[in-house]
Amino acid sequence: MSNLRPLVVSEWDVRKLPVHPAAALIPAMSAPDFAALQADIAVNGLLEAIVLYEGAVLDGRHRLRAALDVEAALRFCEYTGDDPAGFVLSHNLYRRHLSPSQRAALAVKLLPELSRRAKDRRLAGLRRGVEDPVREKGPARERGRARDQAADAVGVNPRYVSEAQRIRARDQELFERLLDGTTTLQQAKRELTRRDPAELRLRSGPQPEDDRYEVLMLDPHWAEQSNLGEVRPGARPAGLQRSDVEALDVESWAARDCILLLWVPQQRLPDGVLAMRGLGFRYVTNAVWIEDEPTPGDVVDEQAQLMVIGRRGHPRAPFPEDRRPSVLRNPSAGLKTTPEGLRTVLAGIFPGRSCLEVFVSELDERSSALEDES
Repeated sequence: MSNLRPLVVSEWDVRKLPVHPAAALIPAMSAPDFAALQADIAVNGLLEAIVLYEGAVLDGRHRLRAALDVEAALRFCEYTGDDPAGFVLSHNLYRRHLSPSQRAALAVKLLPELSRRAKDRRLAGLRRGVEDPVREKGPARERGRARDQAADAVGVNPRYVSEAQRIRARDQELFERLLDGTTTLQQAKRELTRRDPAELRLRSGPQPEDDRYEVLMLDPHWAEQSNLGEVRPGARPAGLQRSDVEALDVESWAARDCILLLWVPQQRLPDGVLAMRGLGFRYVTNAVWIEDEPTPGDVVDEQAQLMVIGRRGHPRAPFPEDRRPSVLRNPSAGLKTTPEGLRTVLAGIFPGRSCLEVFVSELDERSSALEDES
């Protein structure tokens, strides 16, 4: 290839050659695969040269170790191109027979590199004197574009990349198992479901064939906080933070064209808006649920829960005759339950659409009423 040239390595201690960061994108070989490679090199010698770049091993770290173990003759060449990550991917992606789950994890590891390239392109545009370089269209769209590019680079569905991102956000060790092929996306998701906050689900309207709903109502058990820096009497320390909400598996619940109804306590309103954006939805409006009894607040006692409403794609807006006032009144029925009267009101706004309510809590106890219905 034109971007490779032979290289003589004589004075270096080849056993101490570092591994280039781009090479680390590809997961390590399994023990059986490495043993097979070692046996092949022992019989046939090193058929493909070790590729170095900037004094480090860019491609062939396993070949180098196997050749040293069997005392085979070594051959080296130098990569002279300017895209080491692309070179590693093109040489290893199909040769290593990575599973779709491994490819999704690999795409997640590619995201920082893609972000760096995008930043370099913007800076290059500014240096060339471009007055109005391409502007990013917001964090959610930027993340979506990088995700799609990473998915395309490794040949996997972008949804798998989003799922791998959520796994990495919750459990780095589980993500590494995903990368090395000892677990799959589905197995990892099931493990998190068993281990992590309880997800109680209620369905209404027509059942979609792909189990993705047109209307998603998300009711997280938010951790309480004081915006004045004081701990309130009786405040619950346990609960979900914004990063936890953004890591929820919304991709497996929501249709491409979907309306999201996200419950948010008054003191967590900024987090609710940001979490909605992080989940890939655009803010549209909000509604207020008035409770019977107030709870202690920072400045005023709070007697309302906020519902932040957003959309992704192009869902149909409710017909005028189905819309309701933005102030909803219904007695409260506990932390993890949406009252039936309020549920009926919301179902009336979206008649004939598939709806899914998801209640997420870090509490160990579960609502038996909801479990009976789900």
